[in-house]
Amino acid sequence: MAKYIKSKLMPLTNSQNKIKILLIQPEIPEYRRYFFSKLNECFDLCIIHSGKEWTASPSVKQNIVSSFSILNVFNYQHFNFHLNIRKNDIIIVNGNIRYISNLIIVIISRLLSKKVIWWGHLRSAGFNPLFSKFRHHIAKLASYRLFYTQYEAELYSKMFPKYDTTTADMSNGLNIKKISALRKKYDPNSRNIDILFCGRLTLKSEVTALLKAVAMINKSISISILGSGPITDSAEFKTAANSIDNFSLIEETYDEELIQNYFNKAKLFVYPGAAGLSIIHAQSYGVPVLVHDNFSKHMPEISSVRDWNAGTTFLDGDIYSL
Repeated sequence: MAKYIKSKLMPLTNSQNKIKILLIQPEIPEYRRYFFSKLNECFDLCIIHSGKEWTASPSVKQNIVSSFSILNVFNYQHFNFHLNIRKNDIIIVNGNIRYISNLIIVIISRLLSKKVIWWGHLRSAGFNPLFSKFRHHIAKLASYRLFYTQYEAELYSKMFPKYDTTTADMSNGLNIKKISALRKKYDPNSRNIDILFCGRLTLKSEVTALLKAVAMINKSISISILGSGPITDSAEFKTAANSIDNFSLIEETYDEELIQNYFNKAKLFVYPGAAGLSIIHAQSYGVPVLVHDNFSKHMPEISSVRDWNAGTTFLDGDIYSL
């Protein structure tokens, strides 16, 4: 993103002053902190979000604001839009259309003749066609659009050729440089984790189906689950886990030094549900990826499997195929 902003928008700054960027997010996810730190080195960055305060080093300016739900469908972040937008050069808005405040921010930014970048994905896992159309048209209101994958950027440009020159892609944020330094040569014969799953343990992850499939094949297959979430307390998950002789559940962590211990020992990465950034994580370590074949249910990162054949698939919802 830093390179993109510099190439497109450098006329907004001079040799004495950094470009002022206002970045609006629902919260600051752990996996994006490295990226935001690098962005802060290049620009005068301020992040508005509704999550926990991030203790960054060096410090990143943050404005933590209230957020409330509307009908349990939409969200609204409350802050002085006009004042915050007016004193910044560039506004970067998160593309989550459930945040009604984002639409207001885009409109006000354009009225104030500010450069506004809409940053998000073209569609979500199991996308709603109506929400997708709404997302497409909100993105058109911005000065520039940044999608998570090249596939999405190209598809949007085909759908709306008028916006081709102001639409680009930026891979979703992983510290690939650090992973490359930690990654070990892939030799399945020297690895002791047959199957690895890494991600949030929710119903959409369908991890329980993976455990049942392993139990059907061979209960002695080693499987490690790295992550946490609501399904770990369910009776179905516990029963499935107890049916495997060589099962380990590792609490979620965002420390790459710890994560690499599992990816560097894994023979195969399997994500049985709606997969996203975890696919890129596994591929960055050179671990083969297995996902289901209903690409419309996955997040944008599935393009690495769909378009580059960097992985293989099983029939969606078919435990025997898995």
